[in-house]
Amino acid sequence: MPFTAPLLSVVANQFDCLIETTGTYANSSGSSAQFTNFMAGGLFNVISDTKSIVTQVFNTSTRDSVQLTTSGTLKITVLENYTYTSSNSSNKFGLTMVNLASDGDYSVSTPSYNHTLFNNSSQQTVLNETIDNSALRPGLVGSLFKSPAGGSFSTSGRLLIGINKT
Repeated sequence: MPFTAPLLSVVANQFDCLIETTGTYANSSGSSAQFTNFMAGGLFNVISDTKSIVTQVFNTSTRDSVQLTTSGTLKITVLENYTYTSSNSSNKFGLTMVNLASDGDYSVSTPSYNHTLFNNSSQQTVLNETIDNSALRPGLVGSLFKSPAGGSFSTSGRLLIGINKT
């Protein structure tokens, strides 16, 4: 069940920070495995942030990220996961922590996720997992990995993330 405005206000009280996106990640091209690290037609939106967890949001044509604070311990929960359309069980989607450049640029080179949201053809649960915010500029990024040549893999719907800080 999606979080509508009344439900969202109840959930917001349980988290120090709420971040959402309705942007899509998609990949249907290429003759080999490929990453997609940016959204089409969307951006990260900070709904609430009572403890200054988000430092900056970057939405560009090639990279999307949310820069997080380096202070405190951060815990992430995915409250609403994307819907996934995948033509292969090897396709993956997750959230990865990276070290951001000052302009929000970053590099992800392997299909390794700090927080896996889709794997083996099914959605995964992310509940109160610790975020590694030890980088100089810790950035939370979404990354879609289309494993085999050909086929397609995409997200749709909404991704709603809650973060608490201690």
